Amino acid sequence: QKSPDVCEFTVRRDSGGMWLGDMLAIALASWAVHIFFRNHVLLALMPVALYLVRSSLRVCQESLVVIRNVGIQTETVTLAGLRSVRSYELPQIRDLFIHEALQLLEYRYYMAILPRDARSSIVIMFPHLLPRLDALLPVYHGARRLLFSG
Repeated sequence: QKSPDVCEFTVRRDSGGMWLGDMLAIALASWAVHIFFRNHVLLALMPVALYLVRSSLRVCQESLVVIRNVGIQTETVTLAGLRSVRSYELPQIRDLFIHEALQLLEYRYYMAILPRDARSSIVIMFPHLLPRLDALLPVYHGARRLLFSG
């Protein structure tokens, strides 16, 4: 809570480092490229470079700033520090809701904005990190209180 009229909610993902599966996939890909291109060492390092680029573009933080009588601002940050900010003004927002979806034999909960314009699609909050329901509920209640309570 930054003030009575502004509240910020942040979800972070631990960078976690490199997994054993990642190391095995990189080693196998490097070996295959090395064999296929007949001992070109630089080409054999390409899977490592691609993994590093892909890892740096992974989302590590998502934030939601709710401002009373103004609207919502979302921010997404990658491990490389790239930021993406989007704003949704209160007149554009019809409702805010939590829903569930089935993902790989597991129920995942998401919070989303229902836009006033029927041609626009819903906007999912925290789309990359999808926090658990117990983490979403305080965000949902706080955001609704600021947005829709006169």
